[in-house]
Amino acid sequence: MRPEDPEDTSVLTLERLLELVADAGRRVELAIETKHPTRWAGQVEERLLVLLKRFGLDAPVSAEESPVRVMSFSARSLHRVRAASPTLPTVYLMQFVSPRLRDGRLPAGIRIAGPSIRIVRGHPAYVERLKRAGHQVHVWTVNEPEDVALCVELGVDAIITNRPRAVLHQLGR
Repeated sequence: MRPEDPEDTSVLTLERLLELVADAGRRVELAIETKHPTRWAGQVEERLLVLLKRFGLDAPVSAEESPVRVMSFSARSLHRVRAASPTLPTVYLMQFVSPRLRDGRLPAGIRIAGPSIRIVRGHPAYVERLKRAGHQVHVWTVNEPEDVALCVELGVDAIITNRPRAVLHQLGR
């Protein structure tokens, strides 16, 4: 029995992923989610931004030009990211819509909504309210063809999926 090569069996770290993206020779966009709650609080965002800075990804000229967006269910996490890197796009992920945000508002400084497909299915008019408020809409996790069709019909800006090839095929790309 031979020892396994660590390159073949180790977990892909964000650092290694950023190295691969830097060497790709083409634009690769990344949606990085900070997981909360955690006992490390602000250290998650601090370390993420240090790593992004090392690859020149922490301070894009504008949010539209950034190949990276940071997503979280934690508004506090996104506020920490925005305070340290104001041009880095942030996405506020939602499993449900709190009563104070039902009119299409998002927490201060956040311009991209990330509702679940369950929210979009149950409340399709919510996408229009978000758009009317000037926000982009990135819907997660859209795996079924009928959900992709719904997102297209509603004009969402990004589809987050576990089945990118099938979704791209359905979209004709």
